[in-house]
Amino acid sequence: MKIKNNSKDNCENTKDLERKIYATLRAKGLIIPITAQEVLDAETLMKGNMVELPKELRDPEMILNRAKQKLSIKSSPLFSSNKEVEENLARAAREDGNISPEIEERMRKDREAAEKKAKNARE
Repeated sequence: MKIKNNSKDNCENTKDLERKIYATLRAKGLIIPITAQEVLDAETLMKGNMVELPKELRDPEMILNRAKQKLSIKSSPLFSSNKEVEENLARAAREDGNISPEIEERMRKDREAAEKKAKNARE
């Protein structure tokens, strides 16, 4: 028994099947429209299937404001800016990094106070 090689027929059948699959997926809205005609077809299809948004989703500004309220976070610096401390640190950095014990103690106290203030502001 001799089997015929129908590769040309198979190729045509495959192309036809692909066209049918594509058309079906497009008709069901499962493929994003690309051409102008596909967009028009999709819009026509959508007109009959429109779903009305709930009132709370119709105003985008209201949605954004609600999201901002939920995400609002009070921010405060972890430590306060103290000009004298900054100058002392800069001087110490220029002078080989030697910071006197008095300055170190003052810096530590300033930082603790600033952290305590920041913690209280967050609560």
